[in-house]
Amino acid sequence: RSEGQIVNNLNSDGQFESGGNALLVQFTLGSALEMRKKGDWNVLAGYKYIQPDALPDGFNDSSFHLGGTNAKGYFIGANYGLDKNIYASARWLSASEVYGAPFEVDVMQLELNTRF
Repeated sequence: RSEGQIVNNLNSDGQFESGGNALLVQFTLGSALEMRKKGDWNVLAGYKYIQPDALPDGFNDSSFHLGGTNAKGYFIGANYGLDKNIYASARWLSASEVYGAPFEVDVMQLELNTRF
């Protein structure tokens, strides 16, 4: 390994670790999935596990572990319909490295969404 090379998935012996597996499990409960009218609601929870070579970095959720791969963790969220085609959304995402030095990222998102 040459100096200046960007590699963050080294084990304690300095050896490169990787893998091509990814997993997403999500559970959603509520009165609606599409949030089209006032009073619609849902809550969700899930877990993601993405090894470094599971998919191209650009295809991953940019909010989970600030994008990329080599991440594992959970997320929770809720949506509530405020009016016709207007809803509020909140999510909490907590992720850490699969391999390499610890790097934990927690993200909270609050959104107001509309469609027309």
